[in-house]
Amino acid sequence: MSSIVPLAEAILDEGSRSPNWFNGRLVTAEAMQQDRKAVREGLRSLGRIVGGGVAFGLEVSDAVGQSTPTKPVVTIRAGLAVNARGHVLRLCADAAISLLTVRSTDPGTGNGFKDCTPAQAGVYVAGEGVYLLAMSPAAAKQGRAVASGLGNAPVSCDAAYVIDGVSFRLVPVPLTQAVLDDVAHLRNRLAYAFFAVEAASAAAKDPFGLAPVSESPLQALIGTRAVTDCDVPLAVVYWTATGLQFIDMWAVRRRLMPGRERRQVETHAMCAQFRQHLTDLLAAEASPTSTVATDHFRYLPPFGTVPLQRAPLRGFLEPSFFANVVRRPAAGSGQATEFIDGRLLDTAAEQALTHAPIDLTQKEFIWVYRPWQNVKASFDGEPVQPFVAFLSGLMPDLATARFDMARADYSDYANCCGGS
Repeated sequence: MSSIVPLAEAILDEGSRSPNWFNGRLVTAEAMQQDRKAVREGLRSLGRIVGGGVAFGLEVSDAVGQSTPTKPVVTIRAGLAVNARGHVLRLCADAAISLLTVRSTDPGTGNGFKDCTPAQAGVYVAGEGVYLLAMSPAAAKQGRAVASGLGNAPVSCDAAYVIDGVSFRLVPVPLTQAVLDDVAHLRNRLAYAFFAVEAASAAAKDPFGLAPVSESPLQALIGTRAVTDCDVPLAVVYWTATGLQFIDMWAVRRRLMPGRERRQVETHAMCAQFRQHLTDLLAAEASPTSTVATDHFRYLPPFGTVPLQRAPLRGFLEPSFFANVVRRPAAGSGQATEFIDGRLLDTAAEQALTHAPIDLTQKEFIWVYRPWQNVKASFDGEPVQPFVAFLSGLMPDLATARFDMARADYSDYANCCGGS
């Protein structure tokens, strides 16, 4: 333990050092570098307060027209992110990134990223597997500055600029063969493995017991130092010998995340991941009206929306999609889905962020609703996409008639008011 410090005495041992400038002080390269370092340390402190994650942009997609099965290429949109150490990483323009060639970069060249070790160079072999695509800080020196006293010979310290940039790399995700063999559920199971839902379930079962031993694949990679807090995860890529099978951003992509909001941010990612997965599934299915949720999803987020078929708009068929799911009214019962006021959906989505995901293998009950505004617009012939919203059964029922607020024929009037 350190020595006792009197009240109001400044503690300076670990303080940031910045040069004290005054008229007559000799300006040296060392003093200027120290000044720059102090500014960066202050900005990094702000970055750590904001929390690591993606601020905007940096969406990852298959580079159509440039990518081939043996030489896959992805497009990464311009954007901004902050890593766990507070570094701000900025991609100024859209970039096409080859997943085969890895160039060795050295981010420790006087650029303020010295605490981030460079990624190991190498070439990835196309084969069945799952990879984490991460963005890391990088830098390079450019140009030559006018200098005196160094002679005409080039020296390593006369670079005109140090440019901060980023680099991208793939990290193999270790998965069991049983998970890889379950191709139909692979994307969903993979996403919820990164959400660490099994550890959360264990904690809910015995909060006073031993800490759950299960961890997410990202935590495992961090534990082996394959991924560090210098990296910002952007997407999970499933790559086989026939090419890219899917790119799932929200399995690992997170918003800027102060520590106290981590669980809500994780749940937001679950909802966004489901929406992206469902969109890709709708585009890939030849006959989406026969799609059954349990054929593709082990877990559902605590809130989600499902587009329904209405020619010429493609969508799913509600009884088929929710087959084998415990709900009210029961699928195939002939009863109409309950209605809610669509203005409640935003509030329900926000409240859902504090709830656990839905485990379909446990036959958990869920609420399924149709917003009456959407139903009425469709009935009136407006070109709207019909949809249903589902919520965790742990949330309160929203289909409640409200006097002078909701129409009785578009609400669960019988259940709320004792009718039959």
